[in-house]
Amino acid sequence: MKAKSHQKFVLNAVGTKGDVLPLIAIARELAQRGAACHVLGIQSLESAAARAGVPYTSVAPDCIEEGKAGELEEYSERFIKRYQPSFEPILDFFQREVSEGQRLVVVNTKDDSASNLAAEKYALPLCRLHLTPYHLRSLIRPPWPWQGLIRGPLGKTFQRRVLPGAYARMRAHPRVLEILNRYRGELSLLPVQTVRTPDALIGQHLALFPAWYGEAAEDWPTSLAFAGFPLLEAAPELPTALCDFVKSNPMPVVFTPGTGQTDVRRFFDVAGEFCELLGIPGVFLSPELGGSPRHEQILHCDYVDLGALLPRARLLVHHGGIGTTARALRAAVPQIVCPVAYDQFDNAHRVHELGAGAFLDPALFGPSTLAASARALFDDALLPQRLRGLGNAWQDGASCAAEALLASVAVRG
Repeated sequence: MKAKSHQKFVLNAVGTKGDVLPLIAIARELAQRGAACHVLGIQSLESAAARAGVPYTSVAPDCIEEGKAGELEEYSERFIKRYQPSFEPILDFFQREVSEGQRLVVVNTKDDSASNLAAEKYALPLCRLHLTPYHLRSLIRPPWPWQGLIRGPLGKTFQRRVLPGAYARMRAHPRVLEILNRYRGELSLLPVQTVRTPDALIGQHLALFPAWYGEAAEDWPTSLAFAGFPLLEAAPELPTALCDFVKSNPMPVVFTPGTGQTDVRRFFDVAGEFCELLGIPGVFLSPELGGSPRHEQILHCDYVDLGALLPRARLLVHHGGIGTTARALRAAVPQIVCPVAYDQFDNAHRVHELGAGAFLDPALFGPSTLAASARALFDDALLPQRLRGLGNAWQDGASCAAEALLASVAVRG
């Protein structure tokens, strides 16, 4: 589909790399179809956007994940660290574009993004991308670990009385609302009592995962369409040192605690002892390891494109970020997920339910428990068949999302 040259998609997300990379992938597909687009994201992905040929503006620093999921008192701190620094740059960007006569389409991922205010202020079309099922709040089929509580002995009470209040409190934190309403006042917008974006403002909902990964709940938006996982093309080659290591140590186990984690030394130590127990090689990926830690069976790299590495791996052990999870599913590589926070617990549960890997409780994360989980996967004769089946059901999420966005604009005229 050829896009109208006078319409411009502005895709916005901040946080970790996993929050922003999908938008770069979608923008690349939009650009290839002739659409004007621009991504507003975090500083560290400027070079990735340049390689993809996508116009990009850094509006916030990278987010470092801290704390535990579900702790309401931490939400205001996360908002102040992750989102508030992006408000002025984002609003300035939209003010300039609108003043120059650009016809903009806003594409974002969060209720607490400044681009929602811009969409409301300038009456711009808004599309909401949902990176994971976790971000689609549901009282009927909530994400894990809340799903586990619903299945428990007091599940109905939790579902009817506790969960609605939990959702409401997450959307109405006083400190966040104070900051949000200050910006709204500067834009001559009325104050609000919740950060939740009004349904009438969102013209389209797109799930950036397939339906087989996150089946729609009855109370998800009725307009929701499933695009699939949007992944950038993998780098064609591995770094020389890693390539040599894999040649000498075929089918290693890959370990990654995630780009947003800074305290990774224990993860590395467990990885080393695990490789000793099983007598297999490993590759550890993190820019935060520091110093010169060594283990004779493990190669440490700051960063490697998983799309290029995983087809040569035996197993992936990771934190449960949606991008990492999707890469493993695409490569048909079994995975052990040891979640830390946020959507990672839900992703770990879904990997287990799909029969694509194991969910390891972080409280039990250690060399022996990790080895036991790995042995169970290695001994599962049907696992390769299940993984191939998921791979055969794969669709290009970035391409599908781009087509859906273009079709939405065409309908609006």
